[in-house]
Amino acid sequence: MTAHILLADDDPQIINALEEYLQAIGYEVRAVTDGNQALAQFQAEKFQVAILDLFMPGRPGLEIIIFTGYADLDSAIEALRRGAYDYLLKPVPRLESLHALIERALERQRLTQANQEMIAELTAAREALAQQRRLELKRIRQIGEGLSKALNLDQIIELLLDLMWDTLSLSIVGLKLRGWDNLPEKFACRLQEGLDGEIQPRFELWMQEELLAVDWEPLPWKENSSSTKLAEQPIIFRSGILDQTIPALIWAPLWVNQKLVGILGSGRKSILTPEEEEIFKIFVLQTATALKNLALFEQVKNLASKDSLTGLYNRRYFWQALSKEVMRCRRYSCPLALLFLDLDNFKTINDRYGHTVGDKILQELSVRLQDFVRSTDLICRYGGEEFIIMLIQTSKDKAAILAERLRQKISQSPLKINDLEIPLTMSIGVAGLTDQMEPEELVKRADSAMYCAKQSGRNRVMVG
Repeated sequence: MTAHILLADDDPQIINALEEYLQAIGYEVRAVTDGNQALAQFQAEKFQVAILDLFMPGRPGLEIIIFTGYADLDSAIEALRRGAYDYLLKPVPRLESLHALIERALERQRLTQANQEMIAELTAAREALAQQRRLELKRIRQIGEGLSKALNLDQIIELLLDLMWDTLSLSIVGLKLRGWDNLPEKFACRLQEGLDGEIQPRFELWMQEELLAVDWEPLPWKENSSSTKLAEQPIIFRSGILDQTIPALIWAPLWVNQKLVGILGSGRKSILTPEEEEIFKIFVLQTATALKNLALFEQVKNLASKDSLTGLYNRRYFWQALSKEVMRCRRYSCPLALLFLDLDNFKTINDRYGHTVGDKILQELSVRLQDFVRSTDLICRYGGEEFIIMLIQTSKDKAAILAERLRQKISQSPLKINDLEIPLTMSIGVAGLTDQMEPEELVKRADSAMYCAKQSGRNRVMVG
């Protein structure tokens, strides 16, 4: 681009000579003879260089070269102090020197402009990087907060897939879990719209094969001065092509309390960047932590609802379950029956064989009762030697038949405890849910029927 130069001096000879020379070597020149004209030109046009008399004003963005007829040092200092790039003494110097001076001034201006542009670009890049970092930190916080608040497995899985999908621009993401502790086996997947539906089962199979491909050993323990901690840093693996549309696959094992409980996998067309891999590792760590917390929560909940001796549900859990089941039966008009069981002469057994043998009898009896009922039924230790069974979708008449079979099975099969063979009998009360009956009334009827069986000689079934 041709440089645009302003000439301002009250000497017409200087103005004419410089204008002619500078135009001849390719500059665009605007020449004026007083300060007011110079100010007007400043407002009307844009100049890269201004060659002015010493006391003519300038403005920012110009490289100003001062002409002065005063050859003393003070005038030069004053010119430079006012922002001039350089100064020249009148009369007109060698024109070649003026040309070189103008070119140096223009070069400085170009460098200054380039430097300003670079600073602006760096500032914008720094702000963009800071914004990206803020978004990443926000996302990391959301990952930790969201997964830590989820209290069931389905919530954890749904939130995990949502966060990964929004964060990493994936074509497919999935979680494969083994069943462990009280948590079930699970597979969940998120697939990009438009992809072949057959990819999902192949993806699950791939994850299952990766999960079983290695004979995983428990992770090592690391010792330090204060505590013993499990080394569960995520390890990322890359695999071959699942599908031509998803050539880049990545996965990591999930460890909970030294157990390999599953894997987290994903895929897309391009491989993850190092930054994205770090975020993927954060997902792995947070998912493992959420699963660990969930397992602990389930254990605590299980302890609160289970009898410590027999492992059956306790009375507190029974009442919660019964209330829900009564509401369900009313809504869908389903039958419901209870068996109230009491072990006959248990005090005599305790007195004769001791409480240790008595505890083992209750434990063995609990196993037999669980083997007898269906998986959909609920059996609880109600207290002491009393048990209660909630028979789902079962009428009172069918419950009475089942109770008689159970009574016969118990009475005909003595328990073997150590070297002892101990005969047992049970008194059983049966009750069925009727319209408008409250849960308390249902239990009361079954309890009263069991009491009648006791009063009638024990080892029998009575229907209330």
